[in-house]
Amino acid sequence: MTGQAGPGWSPARNLSCTNCKVPYLVADSDRVKRLIATSQYGCVDTAYLILKVPPANDYTIDLNDVQCASGDRLYVNFTLYNQFRRGVIPKGLTVSFYEGDPATATARLLSPVFSVQDTVFEKQFIFNGFIKGSSGGRIYAVVNDSGTAVPVQLPNNRLLPEKDYSNNRADFLYERELVRLSPTDTTVFKGTSLPVSISSTIYNAASTTWFNGNGYTLSCTQCTNPVVKIWDSSTVSMQTENRYGCLIRGTAVIKIIPPDITIKIIETKCYTDTTTLVRFTICMGNGYDTVFAGMPVSFYDRPSPDGKGGLLSPVFYTATTQPGNCYSYEHIVSTPASNHLYAVVNDKGGNPGPLPDKVFEETDYSKNDDKGSL
Repeated sequence: MTGQAGPGWSPARNLSCTNCKVPYLVADSDRVKRLIATSQYGCVDTAYLILKVPPANDYTIDLNDVQCASGDRLYVNFTLYNQFRRGVIPKGLTVSFYEGDPATATARLLSPVFSVQDTVFEKQFIFNGFIKGSSGGRIYAVVNDSGTAVPVQLPNNRLLPEKDYSNNRADFLYERELVRLSPTDTTVFKGTSLPVSISSTIYNAASTTWFNGNGYTLSCTQCTNPVVKIWDSSTVSMQTENRYGCLIRGTAVIKIIPPDITIKIIETKCYTDTTTLVRFTICMGNGYDTVFAGMPVSFYDRPSPDGKGGLLSPVFYTATTQPGNCYSYEHIVSTPASNHLYAVVNDKGGNPGPLPDKVFEETDYSKNDDKGSL
């Protein structure tokens, strides 16, 4: 720019000098500059120079992390960039967050809209803040968006124009944080006591709570490492606060080993001309302290290499649960012609093969039968 001597150029912003003929201007946006010049005869004149500067800034964003926070909020950590080689992160640059694709009308704004409070004289900078919560899913962020309407259409911030709006958004798959427990999934004998510990970082031990269940008992509920005594296959659950005050849950699946069921014929004797009274005992192994209700026992007249022989009616079923690992029963069956009686526990009598027609899972089916003589 060139001008004559006089009061000079104004406003002075981005000018190398104001009372000179040839100042240098650092162009950053559209500007209007005024020159007041005085001739050698004292005549004063004013001229205006309108400078049009195409946008050079190009703002982009990365979503680094999204975590659950207290009060139905989300903690967001993100990086803002200005791709212009002499760019800064200007005061007033906004970022809006959405649940759902902001290019669609179903997107939901997660308020508040973030705004840079002071200019950062760097091309990139990491920011963080809190927004309205979401149960989970993909979270979207749009830089230089004022959050005024969906679907989002840029530009919508006339104060901070940029040269490229196609790269102004980022997304992050948000999944609610879980507490890692040890063991996570294990199998034990019924009645086993074992410690369950928290593998994740604990930020507030006082917030840790373990929940009682029907299949287990806990040594404590307001602690970090309870001892669990397991009676039935269960999912042990707990909760604690993360670093942002959000209650997060953890679970440990503890299964029990199935029982090992056996039978012993105690006595057989004639009951009528065609029937026999059988006394027998059912026992539950692997730490089980009750005999299950609905336990079937089938009786056969002989064993065979490829099956169990002829089924004698009727099949016996335990009527109720009985305390203790063994319990004795009586049953009347058809008298076998072979004068031999074979009892198979946990067998409904429908499987002609060597394995029982089971009702309950077991660890060992090889000891499910016993032989009695008439």
